[in-house]
Amino acid sequence: MHKYAQIDYPLLFRSGKIAHHELAYKLLHQGELSQDNALKSLKCYLDDHAALETILFSSESLIGLFGTKTWPVTEAISDLAAEHGYQLEIHLILRRMADFLEAMYLQSHRFGRLKMAFRDYIKSRCPWIDSLFQSVKRLACVKDLQLFTVFYHSGFDTNQYFEDVLGLPSGSLTGASSKLRPSSRFGMNGEILLANIDIFNEEYSCQLRRPQVIHALETRQLFSADVFPYTLYDENTWRNITSFSIQSALQAKFFEYAAAFQGSEYNAYRLTSLGYDELSRDAKNEVIRTFNLA
Repeated sequence: MHKYAQIDYPLLFRSGKIAHHELAYKLLHQGELSQDNALKSLKCYLDDHAALETILFSSESLIGLFGTKTWPVTEAISDLAAEHGYQLEIHLILRRMADFLEAMYLQSHRFGRLKMAFRDYIKSRCPWIDSLFQSVKRLACVKDLQLFTVFYHSGFDTNQYFEDVLGLPSGSLTGASSKLRPSSRFGMNGEILLANIDIFNEEYSCQLRRPQVIHALETRQLFSADVFPYTLYDENTWRNITSFSIQSALQAKFFEYAAAFQGSEYNAYRLTSLGYDELSRDAKNEVIRTFNLA
């Protein structure tokens, strides 16, 4: 969104106007030929932009490069960077796994990509957690790569972190990102609505479309009552996945994660399993009024 001397956020591999999701997609999901083509594209870009001091690629999907089967791709990128006089830095911002998985589940529902029940989804992701933690330790040994692992606690500001890393003026990234995707700032009630559109459609014999709901959530304040920190977890499931993550990190000798998240700061977290049936009557009525379902 902003241009700064010697810093580039390339158009190459961008998905729409924002993150470089296409880079992750080509490196991870289309086989060796796609990987080779992506690396060739990166090499051509580096050849053509030799004067740049810093090049920034960002995509939450790049976390897939930490998988045990694909981490050699990161070695290849590191070698490519070194050939052009750069040092590859990976800044990995990790949340508590229980929180991260819930957010990913809700986002997948928002875009209609997932039909699995939440409890089943959580169980299915345990092998992925193991793989991630093992690969973090493995990647820390890659030649010519610096790995910075940062832990997302309450109050952590990702934009401010990268402003500091890049030496940008305070507030510059916040101003840019606030214009990108208002839907990423929906409260939990809004996320629950998006995750339960099919139930609303069946119950009220209507046909709500996801873009329509997202537009409504962007342009007016649904669920005007105070928003509590609702969660899809029941207390036992939340504690189980948190305990599993800690044990998995310890087993992988990823002690930094365990040290960051095995404290008691979440003991006061309000754990209320919330699906459509648990939405308040007022919240349901507000949805009905907004979309003229009555």
